[in-house]
Parts: sequence; C-alpha cells; structure tokens
Amino acid sequence: MKVILRQEIPGLGSVGDLVEVKPGYARNYLLPRGMAIEATSGALRQLEEARERVRRQAERELERARKTQEAVDGSELTLAVRVGKSGKLFGSVTAADIAEALERERGVRVDRRQVRLPESIKKTGDYAVELRLHPRLSATCTVHVVPEGAGAGS
Repeated sequence: MKVILRQEIPGLGSVGDLVEVKPGYARNYLLPRGMAIEATSGALRQLEEARERVRRQAERELERARKTQEAVDGSELTLAVRVGKSGKLFGSVTAADIAEALERERGVRVDRRQVRLPESIKKTGDYAVELRLHPRLSATCTVHVVPEGAGAGS
C-alpha cells in the first residue's frame, strides 16, 4: 500500500515521502496515528502542489538574498558611538546596531541574526562583518566605528 508520510519515521522516510508499506502496517499503525495518509490521486496532487509552493518560495527567498548581497557586499558603514578617553566604547556595537545602520544608510533590511560578528566590538576601528543572507549566500561589509562627533552616522 502506498502512503504519504506526514512526519519523519526512522528507517522509512521523511515528511512528504511517498513510500510503499504493508497494508496492515498502514491500516493499524501509520494511518490511525496520523503519521501518514493514503496515497490517493487527490493526496498526490496536493503533495505536488505543496512541493511546488515550497520551491517557488525558496526561489523568491534566494532572489531577495541576491539583491541584498548586491547592495551590501563590499560596502562600508560608519557607526558613531560614545567612547571614553582610552577609545573604549561605553558598551559595545551589537549585531542589531549594524542591522539598523544597514537599513538607515543602505536602505537594506537585514535581520540581526544574519549579522556574524568575528569578535565583540568594544573599541573604535574598522571591522569586517559577514552577513549570512541565505544558506548559500553571504556578503561582507566593513564597519567603521568612530567616536561620536568624529564621523558620519547618527
């Protein structure tokens, strides 16, 4: 009997897989527990439509990431922050600060979780920051951290 899995089952398959199982296993175990549905023509059509929707959504996300990569890769940002006499920051520059600066200076919206800081930014200077825009795409920008009143920015 052919069934479509609704959840991952070790040794059998993962979500959305079309598998052949013995009728008793399907009738007595998989179907009553909602782990699978019978592979009717309507269910197969719905499965294909769902796969197509997921594929189109993934393409849109990849295209959006490519546009963001083109706008950000190799760019430079300047963040003006409050510093003490020794050049140390009051606090630190966070991923959220960088994401906000990208939106303000470049008009590009990036989630703070996509910003990968190589180290904690606690001093003025220049830092290379990686942005993980998509599992297959990343971009790098340079962040100039300057004392307030010394550079562009806020």
